[in-house]
Amino acid sequence: MSKQTIQEGSTVTEPGVNIDNSNGNGSAEKVDVSSEIEKVKIELEQKFKSEIAGLNRRNSELENLIKQKELEGKTEEERNTLLKEENKRIQEENAKLERERIIDRELSNAGLPLEFAKRITGMDEANIKEDIRVMKEYVDSLVQDKADGIIKERLAGKPPESGVTEPGKQMTRADFDRLDPMQRAEAVKQKVKILD
Repeated sequence: MSKQTIQEGSTVTEPGVNIDNSNGNGSAEKVDVSSEIEKVKIELEQKFKSEIAGLNRRNSELENLIKQKELEGKTEEERNTLLKEENKRIQEENAKLERERIIDRELSNAGLPLEFAKRITGMDEANIKEDIRVMKEYVDSLVQDKADGIIKERLAGKPPESGVTEPGKQMTRADFDRLDPMQRAEAVKQKVKILD
């Protein structure tokens, strides 16, 4: 275990774990560095979240002021046109967000991953549900086909590999020695002839 000096009277015994703060009178206080780092990290995250929220609010206010200033120099007709365009943009954005919300909800309800959202083409709730229903049926059929294939492969006429032969069969000593104790007991019980 290496010791690294941080400052006079303080050493790190295991990097990133404990700091030994000697206060000069022979007593020492151990501090868990990882928990201290975690506390500072949480404090900074909270501080910056509130600052970012404040900056976002201020940014929105400034954008609104800019829009108002732009509208002041326009005629009534130009202002109405700009407001209609802005209203249309907001409606389109809201429709897009609502569509994404519906897709996410329906994918979750169907038990499908949200990554499939890009594959949904429906624009209204009924078409979205239909797209997801078809996708769910397709995925389920793929899963079922894969499961059926694995089952068929495993049951393809091969006898189980238990290491024990049928009664009256023969087995070499080497094969018998490779069996675990339970299989050996089963082989003896079935009167398997062991060849040397």
